Amino acid sequence: MTKSNIKLTDRILRIISNAECEVKSSKNEILRPEHLLLACFQEHTGTLGEITLKCNIDLNSLRNWIDKLDIVPVQNSVSEFFNVSVSNEVLAVMELATEYMKKYKQVFLNEGHLLKALINKNVAESLLTEEQK
Repeated sequence: MTKSNIKLTDRILRIISNAECEVKSSKNEILRPEHLLLACFQEHTGTLGEITLKCNIDLNSLRNWIDKLDIVPVQNSVSEFFNVSVSNEVLAVMELATEYMKKYKQVFLNEGHLLKALINKNVAESLLTEEQK
């Protein structure tokens, strides 16, 4: 999977940028899938904006929870999609999101593909309540 053959929507680009900012502004050194989920909740347009309005999610609590995750060492990798090091789990999420895009015969990778991949990779399991999911 290379960026050269995948087009990204503006929302996905903002989500990636916000996830990278979260990594840089915290004690984290590696972008994890949880950072992508947090960045999804920071997007206030489209479907993600509606989800954010309906799910009362405390972003600061989510950040604190994510900061505690880095106690466990993770293997980092490089991805053309990101300007920071990412975990192998992020690579797997992006690969799955791309598979969804191709399955639906779409041209652009969008936030729906990413969110579905995050949910199916069980990123949301420990971060969200059943009602929020």
